[in-house]
Amino acid sequence: SVSFSPKGQLLATAGADGIARLWNLNGQLLQEFKGHKDAVRSVSFSPNEQFLATASEDMTARLWNLKGQQLVLFKEHQQMLRSVSFSPADGQRLATASEDGTARLWNLKGQQLALAKGHSGGVMSMSFSPNGQRLVTGGYDGTVRLWNLKGEPLKKKLNTYQNHVMDVRFSPDGQRLATAGKDSTVRLWNLNGQQLAEFKGYTGRVWSLSFSPDGQHLATAGDGDMVRLLPVEGLDELLSRSCDWVRDYLKYNQQVSDSDRHLCDGIGTQK
Repeated sequence: SVSFSPKGQLLATAGADGIARLWNLNGQLLQEFKGHKDAVRSVSFSPNEQFLATASEDMTARLWNLKGQQLVLFKEHQQMLRSVSFSPADGQRLATASEDGTARLWNLKGQQLALAKGHSGGVMSMSFSPNGQRLVTGGYDGTVRLWNLKGEPLKKKLNTYQNHVMDVRFSPDGQRLATAGKDSTVRLWNLNGQQLAEFKGYTGRVWSLSFSPDGQHLATAGDGDMVRLLPVEGLDELLSRSCDWVRDYLKYNQQVSDSDRHLCDGIGTQK
């Protein structure tokens, strides 16, 4: 795992040797964060760049200042951790995802605030919504789930894959989800679980995703050192194109009800 600081001037890396490291953009090592007893799987900067959070195979997450001093230990998980992330809005909460099948929400004192439990296998990935009010998780069981900050499910689970969901991310506007799968695909969804797009052509599993700040592109990394930049249509563009496809069907098919016949009025190129 690699994470840029919010201002983009620092880089944190997670190490298989149990050490997280802080670097400047010239490649100079600034600090080491030592304390984990197994590989570090994930690192995350706080929004104010004062803290670094780490998640490890030793079943713990840890909070550090940038001088390398450990401040808090988070240790309720029963199996290795996969991911850790600060809440984006205020940075006052941490979310962790684990192979014990749970995601957990914490305050920065190490107190557990919520437990999100529902996956039938390990939780591979987790992400806050841009406003920090929701969590999304992806698991070994091939499902994606949405939660509020009390750990309560918000929607019916999204059965996205036949096997592992490797990564899941909210779009910057919070209206779409991107998922990466072990089945060599990347998919785009709305929050009701409708698939909007599917991207193929990978030679192995896709490990990670990242939206561009404007939400118009999606960067993906997969097996075989394959990195791709995908164009992503916004919801307005998707809706417009879809309506252009079905406009004649809605207008002329006698089986379409009167209430549905005007669904696309004012949408698309033919207004």
